[in-house]
Amino acid sequence: MYTNCIRVLNRRILPLNADRLTAEKLINRINQTVKTELSKTFSESDVNLSMGQSIFPEDGQTFDKLVTIADNKMYQVKTLSKNGE
Repeated sequence: MYTNCIRVLNRRILPLNADRLTAEKLINRINQTVKTELSKTFSESDVNLSMGQSIFPEDGQTFDKLVTIADNKMYQVKTLSKNGE
């Protein structure tokens, strides 16, 4: 059994029982849905959600460790999107 911890919206935690690939697909789908919906309202939108994930037990075995890993990955995504990557 997999348990993911996905950090969303700076301090929101979404526990998810799925493997890493499924969680990554979910993250991509959420990001694309938000972009699509915002483009209906705004002519130009450059919106990215910054989400990071960790998986138990691969990334950590405590809640705090999983949240820390997810946080770090979320901030890596933020940095990459600011640099245009």
